[in-house]
Amino acid sequence: MNRAGRLCVGLLIGWGFGMSGAWALSPEEIRNEIRGQMSLRHPGPSGPFWDRLGAEALPVIRQMYNETTSSYEKSWLIDGLSRFNDPAVGEILRADAEKEQNAILKKKLLSAYVQSQGDASLEFAEQHLSSSDPHIRKAVAIAIRDHVSAEKAGPVLARFKSNEKEPWVLRSLDVKSDPGLLKLKRPGQAELTVEVASTPHTGSVKALSEKELAGEWGGIESGPNRTGKVKIIFSQVGDSNSKKWKVELTVSKKAKRTYNHTDFEWSYFQTARDHWLEIRLKKEDTVLLARKPGKK
Repeated sequence: MNRAGRLCVGLLIGWGFGMSGAWALSPEEIRNEIRGQMSLRHPGPSGPFWDRLGAEALPVIRQMYNETTSSYEKSWLIDGLSRFNDPAVGEILRADAEKEQNAILKKKLLSAYVQSQGDASLEFAEQHLSSSDPHIRKAVAIAIRDHVSAEKAGPVLARFKSNEKEPWVLRSLDVKSDPGLLKLKRPGQAELTVEVASTPHTGSVKALSEKELAGEWGGIESGPNRTGKVKIIFSQVGDSNSKKWKVELTVSKKAKRTYNHTDFEWSYFQTARDHWLEIRLKKEDTVLLARKPGKK
Protein backbone atom coordinates (compact mmCIF):
# COMPACT_ATOMS: atom_id res chain seq x y z
CA MET A 1 0.00 0.00 0.00
CA ASN A 2 1.33 3.49 -0.81
CA ARG A 3 2.11 6.08 1.87
CA ALA A 4 -1.15 7.96 1.45
CA GLY A 5 -3.00 4.69 1.92
CA ARG A 6 -1.03 3.85 5.03
CA LEU A 7 -1.74 7.29 6.46
CA CYS A 8 -5.48 7.21 5.89
CA VAL A 9 -6.04 3.61 6.92
CA GLY A 10 -4.16 4.44 10.10
CA LEU A 11 -7.09 6.63 11.06
CA LEU A 12 -9.19 3.61 11.87
CA ILE A 13 -7.63 0.21 11.88
CA GLY A 14 -4.61 -1.78 12.99
CA TRP A 15 -3.28 -4.47 10.69
CA GLY A 16 -1.89 -6.60 13.50
CA PHE A 17 1.62 -5.11 13.42
CA GLY A 18 3.26 -4.64 16.80
CA MET A 19 5.79 -2.06 17.92
CA SER A 20 8.47 -3.80 15.87
CA GLY A 21 7.16 -1.90 12.85
CA ALA A 22 5.92 -3.02 9.47
CA TRP A 23 7.80 -0.55 7.27
CA ALA A 24 11.41 0.58 7.57
CA LEU A 25 10.81 4.32 7.39
CA SER A 26 13.56 6.91 7.73
CA PRO A 27 13.35 9.45 10.60
CA GLU A 28 12.22 12.12 8.15
CA GLU A 29 9.53 9.86 6.72
CA ILE A 30 8.34 9.07 10.25
CA ARG A 31 8.23 12.78 11.04
CA ASN A 32 6.21 13.46 7.88
CA GLU A 33 3.79 10.63 8.68
CA ILE A 34 3.23 12.04 12.17
CA ARG A 35 2.74 15.59 10.91
CA GLY A 36 0.28 14.40 8.28
CA GLN A 37 -1.65 12.40 10.87
CA MET A 38 -1.78 15.30 13.33
CA SER A 39 -3.13 17.63 10.66
CA LEU A 40 -6.16 15.42 9.97
CA ARG A 41 -7.78 15.59 13.44
CA HIS A 42 -9.46 12.30 12.59
CA PRO A 43 -12.28 10.57 14.49
CA GLY A 44 -10.71 7.18 14.84
CA PRO A 45 -8.30 5.72 17.45
CA SER A 46 -4.63 6.65 17.17
CA GLY A 47 -3.17 3.42 18.59
CA PRO A 48 -2.96 1.55 15.26
CA PHE A 49 -1.10 4.49 13.72
CA TRP A 50 1.62 4.46 16.39
CA ASP A 51 1.86 0.65 16.22
CA ARG A 52 2.52 0.80 12.49
CA LEU A 53 5.41 3.24 12.88
CA GLY A 54 7.20 0.83 15.21
CA ALA A 55 9.96 1.25 17.78
CA GLU A 56 12.03 3.31 15.33
CA ALA A 57 9.55 6.16 15.84
CA LEU A 58 10.43 6.76 19.50
CA PRO A 59 13.45 9.07 18.97
CA VAL A 60 11.45 11.07 16.43
CA ILE A 61 8.42 11.39 18.73
CA ARG A 62 10.65 12.53 21.61
CA GLN A 63 12.38 15.13 19.46
CA MET A 64 9.10 16.48 18.08
CA TYR A 65 7.64 16.60 21.59
CA ASN A 66 10.62 18.61 22.87
CA GLU A 67 10.53 21.00 19.91
CA THR A 68 6.84 21.89 19.67
CA THR A 69 5.11 24.71 21.55
CA SER A 70 1.65 23.73 20.30
CA SER A 71 -0.61 22.28 22.98
CA TYR A 72 -2.48 20.30 20.32
CA GLU A 73 0.72 18.75 18.97
CA LYS A 74 2.00 18.04 22.48
CA SER A 75 -1.22 16.23 23.34
CA TRP A 76 -0.94 14.13 20.21
CA LEU A 77 2.74 13.30 20.81
CA ILE A 78 2.09 12.42 24.46
CA ASP A 79 -0.26 9.76 23.13
CA GLY A 80 2.59 8.45 20.99
CA LEU A 81 5.00 8.36 23.94
CA SER A 82 2.47 6.42 26.00
CA ARG A 83 2.85 3.49 23.62
CA PHE A 84 6.41 2.81 24.83
CA ASN A 85 7.40 1.36 28.23
CA ASP A 86 10.97 2.65 28.04
CA PRO A 87 11.93 3.96 31.54
CA ALA A 88 13.33 7.11 29.91
CA VAL A 89 9.91 7.81 28.44
CA GLY A 90 8.39 7.38 31.89
CA GLU A 91 10.84 9.94 33.31
CA ILE A 92 9.80 12.49 30.66
CA LEU A 93 6.09 11.97 31.23
CA ARG A 94 6.39 12.03 35.01
CA ALA A 95 8.59 15.13 35.14
CA ASP A 96 6.32 17.07 32.79
CA ALA A 97 3.18 15.95 34.64
CA GLU A 98 4.62 17.33 37.89
CA LYS A 99 5.27 20.80 36.48
CA GLU A 100 2.45 21.13 33.91
CA GLN A 101 -0.03 23.93 34.71
CA ASN A 102 -2.43 23.26 31.84
CA ALA A 103 -5.06 20.95 33.36
CA ILE A 104 -5.82 19.22 30.06
CA LEU A 105 -2.17 18.43 29.32
CA LYS A 106 -1.54 17.42 32.94
CA LYS A 107 -4.38 14.92 32.75
CA LYS A 108 -3.01 13.60 29.46
CA LEU A 109 0.53 13.28 30.84
CA LEU A 110 -0.62 11.42 33.94
CA SER A 111 -2.69 8.96 31.93
CA ALA A 112 0.18 8.44 29.49
CA TYR A 113 2.64 7.86 32.33
CA VAL A 114 0.47 5.10 33.81
CA GLN A 115 -0.07 3.53 30.38
CA SER A 116 3.65 3.60 29.65
CA GLN A 117 4.97 2.35 32.98
CA GLY A 118 2.17 0.11 34.26
CA ASP A 119 2.70 -1.20 37.80
CA ALA A 120 5.82 0.94 38.26
CA SER A 121 3.70 4.07 37.93
CA LEU A 122 1.35 3.32 40.80
CA GLU A 123 3.13 5.06 43.69
CA PHE A 124 3.34 8.37 41.82
CA ALA A 125 -0.06 8.09 40.14
CA GLU A 126 -1.91 7.30 43.36
CA GLN A 127 -1.05 10.73 44.75
CA HIS A 128 -3.20 12.33 42.05
CA LEU A 129 -6.29 10.38 43.01
CA SER A 130 -6.76 13.06 45.69
CA SER A 131 -6.36 15.97 43.24
CA SER A 132 -8.76 18.89 43.69
CA ASP A 133 -9.61 18.53 39.99
CA PRO A 134 -12.20 15.74 39.52
CA HIS A 135 -11.22 15.37 35.85
CA ILE A 136 -7.68 14.50 36.88
CA ARG A 137 -8.94 12.06 39.51
CA LYS A 138 -11.12 10.39 36.90
CA ALA A 139 -8.32 10.16 34.29
CA VAL A 140 -5.81 8.68 36.73
CA ALA A 141 -8.29 6.20 38.17
CA ILE A 142 -9.24 4.96 34.70
CA ALA A 143 -5.57 4.69 33.69
CA ILE A 144 -4.80 2.65 36.82
CA ARG A 145 -7.79 0.42 36.15
CA ASP A 146 -6.73 -0.21 32.55
CA HIS A 147 -2.92 -0.37 32.78
CA VAL A 148 -1.96 -1.58 36.26
CA SER A 149 -2.26 -5.23 37.26
CA ALA A 150 -5.49 -6.10 39.05
CA GLU A 151 -3.56 -7.29 42.11
CA LYS A 152 -1.95 -3.89 42.64
CA ALA A 153 -4.76 -1.69 41.28
CA GLY A 154 -7.56 -3.35 43.26
CA PRO A 155 -6.78 -2.01 46.77
CA VAL A 156 -5.91 1.45 45.41
CA LEU A 157 -9.15 1.78 43.47
CA ALA A 158 -11.16 0.43 46.38
CA ARG A 159 -9.82 3.20 48.61
CA PHE A 160 -10.45 5.74 45.88
CA LYS A 161 -14.07 4.68 45.45
CA SER A 162 -14.73 4.86 49.16
CA ASN A 163 -13.48 8.47 49.29
CA GLU A 164 -14.65 9.87 45.95
CA LYS A 165 -17.59 12.27 46.32
CA GLU A 166 -18.48 12.88 42.66
CA PRO A 167 -21.03 10.31 41.39
CA TRP A 168 -20.11 10.92 37.74
CA VAL A 169 -16.47 10.13 38.46
CA LEU A 170 -17.46 6.86 40.11
CA ARG A 171 -19.77 5.98 37.22
CA SER A 172 -16.94 6.49 34.74
CA LEU A 173 -15.03 3.62 36.34
CA ASP A 174 -17.87 1.25 35.54
CA VAL A 175 -17.76 1.97 31.78
CA LYS A 176 -14.86 0.19 30.18
CA SER A 177 -13.88 0.20 26.52
CA ASP A 178 -13.86 -3.24 24.96
CA PRO A 179 -12.31 -4.33 21.70
CA GLY A 180 -14.74 -4.41 18.82
CA LEU A 181 -14.54 -6.38 15.61
CA LEU A 182 -13.98 -4.62 12.33
CA LYS A 183 -14.55 -6.48 9.09
CA LEU A 184 -12.68 -5.39 5.99
CA LYS A 185 -13.27 -6.83 2.56
CA ARG A 186 -11.38 -5.83 -0.56
CA PRO A 187 -12.68 -6.81 -4.00
CA GLY A 188 -11.42 -10.26 -4.93
CA GLN A 189 -10.02 -10.99 -1.46
CA ALA A 190 -11.21 -12.92 1.55
CA GLU A 191 -12.72 -11.02 4.42
CA LEU A 192 -10.27 -9.92 7.09
CA THR A 193 -11.39 -9.46 10.71
CA VAL A 194 -9.27 -7.36 13.06
CA GLU A 195 -9.81 -5.87 16.49
CA VAL A 196 -10.25 -2.15 17.03
CA ALA A 197 -11.01 -0.10 20.12
CA SER A 198 -14.66 0.77 20.53
CA THR A 199 -16.89 2.07 23.28
CA PRO A 200 -19.60 -0.18 24.70
CA HIS A 201 -22.70 -0.46 22.53
CA THR A 202 -25.91 -2.40 22.33
CA GLY A 203 -26.91 -4.29 19.22
CA SER A 204 -24.76 -4.34 16.09
CA VAL A 205 -24.63 -2.49 12.81
CA LYS A 206 -25.95 -4.49 9.88
CA ALA A 207 -23.75 -4.66 6.80
CA LEU A 208 -24.84 -2.57 3.84
CA SER A 209 -26.06 -4.33 0.73
CA GLU A 210 -24.51 -3.53 -2.62
CA LYS A 211 -27.47 -1.29 -3.38
CA GLU A 212 -27.11 0.55 -0.07
CA LEU A 213 -23.43 1.23 -0.71
CA ALA A 214 -24.42 3.51 -3.58
CA GLY A 215 -25.19 7.11 -2.76
CA GLU A 216 -23.65 10.09 -1.03
CA TRP A 217 -20.90 9.74 1.58
CA GLY A 218 -19.17 12.49 3.53
CA GLY A 219 -15.49 12.08 4.15
CA ILE A 220 -11.93 13.34 3.95
CA GLU A 221 -9.32 13.27 1.23
CA SER A 222 -5.65 12.71 2.06
CA GLY A 223 -2.88 12.95 -0.51
CA PRO A 224 0.24 14.86 -1.56
CA ASN A 225 -1.75 17.54 -3.42
CA ARG A 226 -5.11 17.63 -1.64
CA THR A 227 -6.26 17.24 1.96
CA GLY A 228 -9.64 18.12 3.40
CA LYS A 229 -13.36 17.39 3.49
CA VAL A 230 -15.06 16.04 0.39
CA LYS A 231 -18.49 14.83 -0.69
CA ILE A 232 -18.37 11.44 -2.41
CA ILE A 233 -21.00 10.02 -4.72
CA PHE A 234 -20.45 6.27 -5.03
CA SER A 235 -22.51 4.72 -7.82
CA GLN A 236 -22.72 1.80 -10.22
CA VAL A 237 -22.83 1.93 -14.00
CA GLY A 238 -23.40 -0.75 -16.59
CA ASP A 239 -25.93 -3.59 -16.81
CA SER A 240 -26.47 -6.46 -14.38
CA ASN A 241 -23.78 -8.55 -16.08
CA SER A 242 -21.03 -5.92 -16.02
CA LYS A 243 -21.58 -3.54 -13.11
CA LYS A 244 -18.75 -1.14 -12.42
CA TRP A 245 -18.37 1.40 -9.65
CA LYS A 246 -17.86 5.10 -10.30
CA VAL A 247 -16.71 7.82 -7.91
CA GLU A 248 -17.67 11.50 -8.15
CA LEU A 249 -16.03 14.00 -5.81
CA THR A 250 -17.29 17.45 -4.93
CA VAL A 251 -15.28 19.96 -2.95
CA SER A 252 -16.74 23.39 -2.16
CA LYS A 253 -16.23 25.92 -4.99
CA LYS A 254 -14.28 23.43 -7.11
CA ALA A 255 -15.21 21.48 -10.22
CA LYS A 256 -16.56 17.95 -9.76
CA ARG A 257 -14.04 15.18 -10.39
CA THR A 258 -15.13 11.82 -11.78
CA TYR A 259 -13.22 8.53 -11.58
CA ASN A 260 -14.05 5.29 -13.39
CA HIS A 261 -13.50 1.82 -11.96
CA THR A 262 -9.99 1.53 -13.43
CA ASP A 263 -8.89 4.68 -11.60
CA PHE A 264 -9.35 3.45 -8.02
CA GLU A 265 -9.49 0.57 -5.56
CA TRP A 266 -12.00 0.49 -2.74
CA SER A 267 -12.84 -1.23 0.53
CA TYR A 268 -15.98 -1.33 2.65
CA PHE A 269 -15.85 -2.08 6.35
CA GLN A 270 -17.82 -1.64 9.56
CA THR A 271 -17.13 -0.58 13.11
CA ALA A 272 -19.48 -0.99 16.05
CA ARG A 273 -21.55 2.04 15.03
CA ASP A 274 -20.67 3.11 11.50
CA HIS A 275 -20.06 2.12 7.89
CA TRP A 276 -16.85 3.19 6.15
CA LEU A 277 -15.51 3.37 2.61
CA GLU A 278 -11.81 3.58 1.85
CA ILE A 279 -11.13 4.58 -1.77
CA ARG A 280 -7.60 4.83 -3.15
CA LEU A 281 -7.07 6.95 -6.27
CA LYS A 282 -4.14 5.10 -7.79
CA LYS A 283 -2.60 7.71 -10.08
CA GLU A 284 -2.93 10.54 -7.56
CA ASP A 285 -1.56 8.57 -4.59
CA THR A 286 -4.59 9.80 -2.66
CA VAL A 287 -6.96 8.09 -0.24
CA LEU A 288 -10.58 8.97 0.53
CA LEU A 289 -12.11 7.87 3.81
CA ALA A 290 -15.88 8.21 4.11
CA ARG A 291 -18.38 7.42 6.87
CA LYS A 292 -22.10 6.71 7.21
CA PRO A 293 -23.78 6.29 10.59
CA GLY A 294 -25.03 2.73 11.03
CA LYS A 295 -28.60 1.65 11.65
CA LYS A 296 -29.27 -1.11 14.15
